[in-house]
Amino acid sequence: EGRKFGAGLIVITQRPQLLDTTVRGLVGTWIIHRLTDPNDMRIALESGGLDKEWENEIAWLESGEAVITGEAVERIPIVVRIRPRETKHGGEGFNPLDYAVKPGEGVAARSLERLSKTVTREVSKLQKQPVSALGLPQVFLPVEVSEVDVLAKLRSHVTGVDVDLVSVELTYMPALYCEVEANIERSNPNLKYSDSLQRLIPIGAEAGEINWDSTEAYGVSLSEATSTELLTSPPQLGYYHRACFNISDSKTVKKIREELIAYAATKLARVVFYSKKLGKYSLSSDRQAFMAECLKEIAEIEQSEERALEEKLIESLSEIDKAVERYRERLQRLSDQYNAIMLEYEQIQAQIKEAKRQGKSTLRLTRQLESRRSKLESIRNEMIKINAQIRSLGEKRHNLELEHRERVKEVKRKVESLKKFDVKSVVVQPEEDELSITSFQLTWIPVYKAKISLSSRGSSKEIGAWWNAVNGRGSYGSCSICGVEIKDPSTLLICEICFNPVCVSHAVECQICGAHVCTKDSWSCESCMKTMCAREPPSRCKVCESLLCPNCVKRCVLCGDEMAYCSDHIKICPICGVSLCEEHYETHVMKCKDCSRTICEAKADRCSVCDEPLCQSCAIVCAECGEVVCKEHSWTCKTCGRSFCTREEMHTCSVCGATLCPSHSYTCDICGSTACKGHIYKCSVCERTVCRNCVAKVKGIFRKKVICAECASSEA
Repeated sequence: EGRKFGAGLIVITQRPQLLDTTVRGLVGTWIIHRLTDPNDMRIALESGGLDKEWENEIAWLESGEAVITGEAVERIPIVVRIRPRETKHGGEGFNPLDYAVKPGEGVAARSLERLSKTVTREVSKLQKQPVSALGLPQVFLPVEVSEVDVLAKLRSHVTGVDVDLVSVELTYMPALYCEVEANIERSNPNLKYSDSLQRLIPIGAEAGEINWDSTEAYGVSLSEATSTELLTSPPQLGYYHRACFNISDSKTVKKIREELIAYAATKLARVVFYSKKLGKYSLSSDRQAFMAECLKEIAEIEQSEERALEEKLIESLSEIDKAVERYRERLQRLSDQYNAIMLEYEQIQAQIKEAKRQGKSTLRLTRQLESRRSKLESIRNEMIKINAQIRSLGEKRHNLELEHRERVKEVKRKVESLKKFDVKSVVVQPEEDELSITSFQLTWIPVYKAKISLSSRGSSKEIGAWWNAVNGRGSYGSCSICGVEIKDPSTLLICEICFNPVCVSHAVECQICGAHVCTKDSWSCESCMKTMCAREPPSRCKVCESLLCPNCVKRCVLCGDEMAYCSDHIKICPICGVSLCEEHYETHVMKCKDCSRTICEAKADRCSVCDEPLCQSCAIVCAECGEVVCKEHSWTCKTCGRSFCTREEMHTCSVCGATLCPSHSYTCDICGSTACKGHIYKCSVCERTVCRNCVAKVKGIFRKKVICAECASSEA
């Protein structure tokens, strides 16, 4: 846009409303003279960032006066006096601010008065708390995390970068906290329950409309807002952010409360499962869970009724057992009495027999016997009655057990009938009279808006951030890699190269200098996979061009430090241990010409004749000239065993064909042929040295004589 319209362009117009919006948007500083047209006034106020109060000031500007606002002045507009026209076609270029310090006393006084009013107006706006309608009480959350705390946390967490706050502004952001309770009581189906709904909704002007589903506002959660001690007055002076609706309009507030009731009725609606047969309902939205709950209750009913029957049976049987025990104790006592009286009865009978034998009177004894018989009869009758009572109680016990079994069966039948219950579902939505707003308040959340300065190694950058003063959460920029908003200062990392915010997931630490950078300003060694920052220049393998860190760079001793290689494209000589690239390795490592053993150039000898490589075992040193030769270009004297190169004079025995060095070869004095020591003879006559071909043997006195052929001819 700057290239299109011209950077530094000055636009002069008497009708601001006719300017293109793009042009108006690019204007940095506005110099506004007196305006009368309402549309021109509106455009000038909006574009210059002036409040409605400046409309009266601009309309009554005197000739030569102007209001300057925008980049040339900071925050508060100023009124200046422009110098009088010098020509009809305009004067030389000038800076109007140069004339702002040279007004007359009257103009200076009026300018000072206007400036004072403007400052007072701005300060009053800073301190003035908006008035809300009845039914919308205002509360404040306390300032618990100041700018000093956030700065300390940033400095402790962000490493390698100097962090400072350039500007900080406290603004109270509006949020709506509301709570609605529902008390549901219905007869069909028969149910009764209570429920509630809580919301914390940001209602700043940027929100546009109320999001009733919100449970967080400006980084403050619902639980934090409800657990924090509320204040009725602002903890500090600050600006008040405009709400998305007119908080002072009672009709608007009433309408919002009605919307809240309608929203709560929708959100608190529930699907209720119920069984008319069981007289039970459930607020669970899981039908199977409700059926399992019903079956569990039926099982509890069965257990309860069976337990009651069992307890009743045990109680009745216990009473019967106690009665039987009492009867048996009575029967035992009667039996003891009966036996004692029976013994007396038998004794009296014996006494009567003895008296009759002796002829004595038995009248007294007979009376005693009758008395004992009467008592025995009485005891026997009572014992019969007691036994009858015991039998009766036994029958009663048996009947009770039978009755218990029947009742248990009846309970089983009842339970089986209950298990055939039907489950129906119905949506229960609270009625308006069943809903009540227990809390509906305007909560001012203190929010710091700041510019953070980042600097390191002579470079600097400013980023914008904001955070609430309750827990320090807010917006500290977005990750330059993934775009995720960073809401907590403890998760903010700054790239030490580009100064862009980066999240924990996309921040990497340089393994060399320890700097924290983003993934764009970092690279990874393809050998060890360690990450380095862009300040640490990577080396590239000459062959595959992979990135390498200093620890993974391999150097060829022949290429020098200018060339870098990775571990896959560098080879180590197994003989001397030096590092070589593939190209130089091929010429450095070779095979011995004679034994084919692997040797390297540093440890190899070369034949002075054919220049082929030789290992130390196969290298032959000429005994005459000292040159190294291979087996092919060497020969050995059969007499002395010394080796010589092919460039040295070699003699051959004419008899046996052995190779001989000059020191161990002999020449025949007759035929001139060469012979070895074993095939040369000395004539005993002429003492000449002759070969075997030129020698003759003649008979002597004791043994044969060796003489040369010529001497043998002479003797003949």
